[in-house]
Amino acid sequence: MSNQTSDNNKRIAKNTLLLYFRMLLIMLVTFVYELCLKTFKY
Repeated sequence: MSNQTSDNNKRIAKNTLLLYFRMLLIMLVTFVYELCLKTFKY
């Protein structure tokens, strides 16, 4: 039981980290994209 819970927690932690990482990545890409648009004035 406790072993299964531990595996569950690990999976949840991994998913959460992936989610945060993806969110940061999207924010970064959006920021750079906006910066490029402003710089080159398209």
